[in-house]
Order: sequence, then C-alpha cells, then structure tokens
Amino acid sequence: MAALLEDDDRRRSPRFVCGGDARIVRLPSEGVPVSGKLRNLSMGGICVDASSPLDLGAKTEILVSAHAVTFRTVGLVRAVSDRSRTCLEFVNMTAGGRSILGELLDQMARLQKVMKKLRSARLEMTEELSRELEEAGVRMALCDRLFSPGTKALDQSGEPEPRCACPEVIMGIASPKIKVDLLG
Repeated sequence: MAALLEDDDRRRSPRFVCGGDARIVRLPSEGVPVSGKLRNLSMGGICVDASSPLDLGAKTEILVSAHAVTFRTVGLVRAVSDRSRTCLEFVNMTAGGRSILGELLDQMARLQKVMKKLRSARLEMTEELSRELEEAGVRMALCDRLFSPGTKALDQSGEPEPRCACPEVIMGIASPKIKVDLLG
C-alpha cells in the first residue's frame, strides 16, 4: 500500500511510501550496480535503502521498479544517512519515463484516497459489525478506542473482563455449557 508522507508541504511534489526496487549505477559507470529497496517515491526523486553507500552529489543512472512499472532516469545523490539510506533527485528523465511515473503516482494517490475513506468509515462499520456479532452470540471488546480509562467491558454473564492493552479488536465466541453424564 502507498501512503503520502506527512511532511510533504516542503516538497515540490508529493511523495508516497511504496515498495519496489532500484538499480543504481554511478556515472561514469564503474560497472558495479548498487541495488536498493524503495522507501518512498515522488515526481522529484526516490529514497532507497541501498546495498552499499553512494557518495553525496554523485551522478547516477537509476532503474526503478515499483508496482509492476519500470522506468529509467538519471539522478543525483542529494542525501545519505545511516550509511545505507540514500535520497536521489531525478534530474534527467525522458517524456515517456515522466509519463509512466506520473501515471503510477496518480494511481497511488487514488489508492491512498480510497484507503483514507475506508479508515474514516471503519469506526461506523466496526460499531455496526459489533452489533451484528453480538446478535449472533459473539462478544467483542474494543480496546482503548471505545472505553474511557478505568472502564471495563462486560461479558455476557455481566462479569467485568480485564481491559486489554492493545488497540486491536478482540473477539471471543460465547460457548454454550453442555452437561454430560458420563456415569449414567
């Protein structure tokens, strides 16, 4: 999934967290490509976790593969941190490469918009699902989001359950008690 990074207001173009690979070759070519895993992507460049360090300011040829799309561009190393994290600016991209990248980023923006809408509707859906599950005999405790500090969920017998420490949903199926007479 792609997510827009929060500090994009200082950027010329929005960047998206995404998976993918990059193959980076220093120019002029030394013959040894550096591989990298994408951390984020924008119209202006990429951030990768590189297999070996690159020099700040180095000119590179970059082959980017993300979401079944591949494009090639020339880039400059703009930032290096933690010896492997490298940020590269795209400085010379063909019109075809720019078009491919633009379509990919548009797709990622649409996906992000849908995911944001789903997340905002999740609470309403969770409450509706909770009611339906309770009617079906399944009990749910929604941790921390629905219970104020100090309150406890009640199970079907009316006994308080301990509060859970996680923000996730915990479900348990109420099992009926069946008496079995083994001697009779």
